[in-house]
Amino acid sequence: MDDADKRALRARVLRAEHPDLTELTELVTGAAESDLHWREERWLAHLADLALRLGPDDRLALWPAVERLAGAVEESQVDPDERRRLLRRFAEVHPRPLKLPLGPGGWAAAVRAHLGDAPAPEVVELMRHLTTVGGPRPSKTWRSRCLDLLAPDEARRAARFAFDALVTASESIGSGFAFRVFVSEADSDLARGLVWAAALSDGATAREARHRDDARAAGGGEPAAGGGDLETGGDLATGGGDLETGGDLATGGGDPAAGGGSIVAALARLAERAAGDMLVWRLAGSALNALAVCAGTGAVEALHRLRRTITSGALLKQVDTALAVAAAGAGVTAAQLVERNVPRHGLANDGTRTWELGERTVTLAVRDPAAVRLTAGTGAGRTRLPGDASHVRAVAKEVRRTLAAERARVEALFAVERAWPYEEWARHYRDHPITGAVTRGLVWQAGDGATFLPGDPADPGRGTVRLWHPGRARPEEVAAWRETVTGRRLRQPVKQAFREVYHLTPAEEEAGVASIRFAGHIVDQRRVYALAKGRGWRPGWLDPFHDGGAAEAKKELADGAWRARFGYEAVGGDDLAVTGEVRFDRRHGARWRESGLAEVPPRVFSEAMRDVDLFVAVASIAADPDGLRRAGDRHAAYWREAACGELAPSAVTRADALARLLPRTAIAGRCELTPRHLVVRGDLRTYRIHLGTASVLMDPGDVHLCVVPARRPRRGLFLPFEEDGLLALILSKAFLLAADASIADASIRRQIVPPETPVTS
Repeated sequence: MDDADKRALRARVLRAEHPDLTELTELVTGAAESDLHWREERWLAHLADLALRLGPDDRLALWPAVERLAGAVEESQVDPDERRRLLRRFAEVHPRPLKLPLGPGGWAAAVRAHLGDAPAPEVVELMRHLTTVGGPRPSKTWRSRCLDLLAPDEARRAARFAFDALVTASESIGSGFAFRVFVSEADSDLARGLVWAAALSDGATAREARHRDDARAAGGGEPAAGGGDLETGGDLATGGGDLETGGDLATGGGDPAAGGGSIVAALARLAERAAGDMLVWRLAGSALNALAVCAGTGAVEALHRLRRTITSGALLKQVDTALAVAAAGAGVTAAQLVERNVPRHGLANDGTRTWELGERTVTLAVRDPAAVRLTAGTGAGRTRLPGDASHVRAVAKEVRRTLAAERARVEALFAVERAWPYEEWARHYRDHPITGAVTRGLVWQAGDGATFLPGDPADPGRGTVRLWHPGRARPEEVAAWRETVTGRRLRQPVKQAFREVYHLTPAEEEAGVASIRFAGHIVDQRRVYALAKGRGWRPGWLDPFHDGGAAEAKKELADGAWRARFGYEAVGGDDLAVTGEVRFDRRHGARWRESGLAEVPPRVFSEAMRDVDLFVAVASIAADPDGLRRAGDRHAAYWREAACGELAPSAVTRADALARLLPRTAIAGRCELTPRHLVVRGDLRTYRIHLGTASVLMDPGDVHLCVVPARRPRRGLFLPFEEDGLLALILSKAFLLAADASIADASIRRQIVPPETPVTS
């Protein structure tokens, strides 16, 4: 239909007052076939009014045409607010005695079919109220009215079915511009209202939450919260929460021992799914804010987990708001709220949990900061897990997720100036069955400045405690702890004793707001993207086929008070990029303002710069065994300079570790550390392995050797840290080349001894 025909149709609709069924069907069909744009509400709403004037039988006959028009509006570019109003109006055309505010298809169709043609008046009243939820956080009046309307059994059952249908919906709705993953535009307000109805009816009351805290403090674990009906805080969700019955908490973080597990799991799953489609971000925002009113540890963990997985800046603000609301309700800061609500997953203080499955005892144990073990039986009698242990494996999966989250959270404390009263630190860090596995491998500092490992005789047992940072310590103290870590073969959960420290240089202080310390490096942008994601940054993606495209990776530090920005630009072809400046912003209310480098706290500056150093060290083409080919003529000069250039702080730390490790190895007599290289004397040639990139040059002639050995360290070789893989890579190359006469790989051997060169024995 061209523009002239559409104008004529619109005028005809607006003139119509009492069309018969035939004429109205023609008008509705014509509207469905027209090209709908931004502002269409006036004449389409009039069409709905005309349809509502028909009798029930005529409306039933007209319904297929109205349904097609609703689908056209759903997929159109009509203003979103207008679109929602129109779709609700079209839904009212359906000839039912009481009209539900549900769209014509998808998830809502299942609810409509379940409730039948004549739902109870209290159900209709509840559903209509839920569509008035408004913003992401409804008013107190709305919440109170919602709980009143949920009191009747019929309304409660209807809400339960609708919420479960929403959580489990998988059907795709629409296509093209208006594609929806599982919620149509017409039903988005009702979906958000159901989210809040579920959260408000969460079974974990504040009294139960305090009871769980008291039980944990007494060492008695976490009692499971009871169920109950909605009037006493019952649970709308019927599935997906209890690990003991095999429920799936993969996206939820709903520890059954923490209370409200199924509600938390469902809300977290909705938030994660909706966050993946910008067209239903409003639903994601409601789910995130609703989690803030759910009591128990599961809701806090779910929000903290979503904080790491969501990429939308707008939704991340909603996560921060939700955490702030939950913290304010508990009378603590957001950071305190998170650390006090790390789930225990039913583990005892020693990090174990057991189940009796038939005649066998199954034990889950957190053995170290990176390992969760499941065993059946004891000693030599250990066997494989029985087939009915799916719920045990589900718990183990959740424990592993929590353990990984705690490693990341504790490492983020390096950017924060914070101290804990000893008793509080011991309760929430040292003695926690999961957080404790991370805490006990790190060095801490007492209020008087003394440093200690938890459980050592130097543990003060009182006063205040803070996480020790080498940037605050004297060089001799740092050296002593590095020797202790190496001598005791202590593999720290995160890099601490060997942690690099980056100080502001005079040139950077003079430059003002931007550091170019790591600018000008040619990197593989795919690796930068992956590394940045893994370190908690939000990286942008570049078009690999065009020069000049720019992107930034951003990361918030110091509990969200500061933000670092690292820029890079595409250089065309082969996914290469050139690194740019590092800048810092400070939070002012809801906004960010760029700050001078001299204003950035030293810890924040150091932690951001060590991440950027990691990106450059690992992603540089100089660290790629095939980097010389990828560099080509355009970047060959950079490759030659970077492959043998000065060492960044991360490489200096690597050299320090090698100096402590090599004397303990069998190849110590063949190795020598120089300011930039590890020199290895083989039987056939001498090799120089660059400490920053692990690239290898052979003497004589500085000939590049392309070798890709396994990155895994040799069995039995202790490494005090392995953050970027380069320490293990350098050592594996050193062991390989020290025995170069025994190398069987033909591609490597041809480079060491060209075919025309005879090998002398």
